[in-house]
Amino acid sequence: MTRIEQNIINDKVHLHPAFERVAQQLTIYIKDGLSPPEVTGAYRSLKWILGPSRSGKTQVVDYVHAKFQKLESTDSDNRRMIPVLKVTMRSGGSKGGLAMAILDSLKMAGFARGSVADKFDLAIRQLELHKVKVLIIDEIQQLTDAGRSKSIRGAADVLKELFERVPITFIFVGLPNAEELCLNNTQLANRSERRVMFMPYDYSDQDQMKEFVSAVRGYYDGLVTDPYNIEIGFKTFARALYYLSAGRFGLVSNFMHTLQVEFLRTNGRFGINKNLLGAAAEKIAVDFDLDGNPFDREISDREFSVCWERMILREDLSRIVGVNGRLAHHV
Repeated sequence: MTRIEQNIINDKVHLHPAFERVAQQLTIYIKDGLSPPEVTGAYRSLKWILGPSRSGKTQVVDYVHAKFQKLESTDSDNRRMIPVLKVTMRSGGSKGGLAMAILDSLKMAGFARGSVADKFDLAIRQLELHKVKVLIIDEIQQLTDAGRSKSIRGAADVLKELFERVPITFIFVGLPNAEELCLNNTQLANRSERRVMFMPYDYSDQDQMKEFVSAVRGYYDGLVTDPYNIEIGFKTFARALYYLSAGRFGLVSNFMHTLQVEFLRTNGRFGINKNLLGAAAEKIAVDFDLDGNPFDREISDREFSVCWERMILREDLSRIVGVNGRLAHHV
């Protein structure tokens, strides 16, 4: 394992402040679900972790979920007992899609037969048989078609049925528009806790940018020694990463993995030079076309403003955060 790979997967680096806050809250949710209060008629609530794409939601879920996989065991019938189950919704969700996602996670999809209702009933029985106490559903927005009110109401009814039939803890993870699922059903809304938002670092907030820069520093410090010998200064590195990611640390992590691949592809002959950094940037800049190599030029404060506004509008976050902020002079 190369030193750059060790740096990428190092918990102290990966647990940047926003990641750590969400990880802590998710851990609390899971622990409460595993040891619910012993009160007759105890109140159960739905948990929501929402954030824009490539902010790092799936990474934080996988990180926390991995810690609880050690609780899995088998019973006398050699059936797996899975106290904490993670399910990922596929595109084109629906009730049948949710049932199949659950069954697939339990490795029971091959037993699905009959109607959508039959598959849903099977999924619920399997959750009970596998002693699932906490169900995490990632990409929950896939349960509905964005913008279709009829589809949203139907998806909300599916979640309501699941909640009523399975007395376990549910944690829904997805894009911010997933909140429409609970807003379109009074009973779900009444049972839902206030959403936990996993948001990008806002360039106009000095404290948030200090957190972003601090987390990026952990990556940079691993690149200044042999054999990497990164040839640019930290300020240029940090500003370019913010320009590429608009504060979404999932994209920062993707960049570091891509940089690792590029470094290995060249056998480290040139260290971490500007061309290598630019090649990695090209591969992860999925939201916009790069205007030259961001690691080989000065990123202006105006460009910070543009990249933030573009991300907010693309991710439909303007109802949550503003697009007008102060120009960033602190990076």
